[in-house]
Amino acid sequence: MLSLQKKGRVTETMEVVNLVNDQTYRVRVEMENCPFTVDQMIWGSLLPWRGEWYWSGAQRTLQAGANDARMIRNNFLEKSSKIAYRYCPDLAQKARDTTREMHANFLKAYGSDLVVFSDGYSMAAAEQTRMDREFAAKAGKDLAAMMKKHNLSRPGPLMNFDREFLKHKDGVGVFFNPDEGTEYLVDFNRLLAGFRNQKETLTENDQERFFILMQDAAVSPAFVRRLAREHGAENIGKAFLIANFQESPDLEYLLRRFKGAYFRTRYPCISFRED
Repeated sequence: MLSLQKKGRVTETMEVVNLVNDQTYRVRVEMENCPFTVDQMIWGSLLPWRGEWYWSGAQRTLQAGANDARMIRNNFLEKSSKIAYRYCPDLAQKARDTTREMHANFLKAYGSDLVVFSDGYSMAAAEQTRMDREFAAKAGKDLAAMMKKHNLSRPGPLMNFDREFLKHKDGVGVFFNPDEGTEYLVDFNRLLAGFRNQKETLTENDQERFFILMQDAAVSPAFVRRLAREHGAENIGKAFLIANFQESPDLEYLLRRFKGAYFRTRYPCISFRED
């Protein structure tokens, strides 16, 4: 809280600063006996209406000092980065630039934006090696100092995968989406078999895999388009019983129907820390 603007006993507006993006807001409250005071930290959200800002929902005060404010900002950027990017366009652009840089490094490491591994363990080992090399190259001569400062045992972050995921032995597809980051898909060999099925009708298992591919919210339209570009999308049309199926507009219709969230503003799966 930076300041309060009063008229008699009524607090008309207050000026606040967002701890995450350092932007100031003038909030209209029109309140007698306003409970807020200068220098307080408030947890709440704002909405614009008719050119002014208003509190949305409930607010609560935080008993915190300057060090806590920095911690709150860092935690927000690290753990809720996709929310922070809505209000920090400079950081959002930095995340997009970093993701495209990582995409280029992925291509350099594997020679393609889509790689298939036989099982989860071999995939995890290859990805950990790739990340270690990428972080080491980025740190350069400062690698040792950086690892010591952050008490790291390896250059890159430890990649944690679910044990059942690691045990998977029927192919793991790894696709680097240049807009959002890395995507992983199990049962990849069976999915590819479904794409390559030349029969007039699909088996129930093939049809089910295409249903999962299209309806899984974790699989992006970019991943589906990448598979369709290499293997064709005809069998996706067969799975959904679409006669005279065409990639455009029929595939796009299915993508928008089942993956509509990807057609809104989205941000990369990457976070930054400040220290």
